[in-house]
Amino acid sequence: MSDKPLFPCRSVIHTMLSYTVYNRAGGQSKSVLTRDLAAAHAEQGQKVLIIDLDAQKGSVSSFYDLDYDKNDGNSDRLTLHIIDRPAGEFSDLIHNAEPGVDIVPRHEELNDLGEILDDKEAIESRGIEGNEFDRYTELFRVLKENGIPEEYDVLICDPNAKADDAYYSALYATRNVLIPAATTPKGVASIDDVFDTASNFADAKNINIGNLGVVATQANLQKGTQKEVAEELRDDHDAICYFKELSIYDDTDYAQESLFPHIKNLDRVRKSQADVLPKYRTLLSHIQNKVGSPLPASKVDEYEFWTGDDYWGDVSVPVANENEVEAK
Repeated sequence: MSDKPLFPCRSVIHTMLSYTVYNRAGGQSKSVLTRDLAAAHAEQGQKVLIIDLDAQKGSVSSFYDLDYDKNDGNSDRLTLHIIDRPAGEFSDLIHNAEPGVDIVPRHEELNDLGEILDDKEAIESRGIEGNEFDRYTELFRVLKENGIPEEYDVLICDPNAKADDAYYSALYATRNVLIPAATTPKGVASIDDVFDTASNFADAKNINIGNLGVVATQANLQKGTQKEVAEELRDDHDAICYFKELSIYDDTDYAQESLFPHIKNLDRVRKSQADVLPKYRTLLSHIQNKVGSPLPASKVDEYEFWTGDDYWGDVSVPVANENEVEAK
């Protein structure tokens, strides 16, 4: 394990499970993991809201073709709600992506969130002694004031690969972080950076931020170096599972849907694709268990889960009654 553990995981907004998917390095499959984990939650009957805080193309909004028109300066957007100057109802920002999965899409103005919050901070503090504006609590405020904890079972924030205001706002709102890491030296090196930024922020704000775990992504086990890195992620960082580098991810991007409906609708599932959805379900079971809300045994009986393989070893599937499913 890393020598920089975070605090125990927990849900902080009502009873809603909330977490941020983050890695400061680019190209770690952060948005892909967000999209497909949201679909995994939805399969379990949970209602999910994704807050897309990544202003760049290729974010989870782009997967579903839900980008805002950057030239429409009159459109309402999340940044306006964060500075308490909305141009409409927050509910109008929410779009349905798939059954059970809603998204607040990205907007290019998120690139300027730091400057926008600087202006807000200057206005709030002007001439009022002792009035301290906390820029990182505003997203949390917006979610609570608009009843998101009561409306949704799961909140997932997807910031960009920068330690900026969007990232820290997401951390404050969710209090949990899940770390995708590609099976490359860059992917491994970036993990401690996530621990550092999250731990330092937690200390500064006197809050707990839980570590939901590390997920190995883009694994090409035919390459010896990548196989070694995957083993390092497994052994040194307790990576829950690994996802292979597969062409089906490109297929889902083209189809503008997550892996779950895409694979379920295939006439024939290739051998290399057979364990993808079970891995997401097992990853989900570990996330739920980390926050003290394990899946009920009935859910595990209903779907196929991944219990490991000859390369990775045995993997548990935590459930509410502490039973584990047998490998199928």
